[in-house]
Amino acid sequence: MDYIERHFPPPAGHKVYFDHGTRTLDAYYAPIQQRVDRVLQSKGWTGDHFESRVFQGADHSEKSWAARLAIPMTFLLAPAPH
Repeated sequence: MDYIERHFPPPAGHKVYFDHGTRTLDAYYAPIQQRVDRVLQSKGWTGDHFESRVFQGADHSEKSWAARLAIPMTFLLAPAPH
């Protein structure tokens, strides 16, 4: 968290994507991810630069990730706004 607060670059020209499910190991991610989301948003990371999603019922597995892989790939491979 400290690193993100002190060293994360400005959003221009960059993109960040996070996601997690709500089952198994992913069930523990929400509180930390919410903190990261707030820090990034306070540093101007919003809209086309930053996306954070929760997938209800998804677990921490390759099968769950494969089911949603198109979402981060579409977001991250689109041109980064300036």
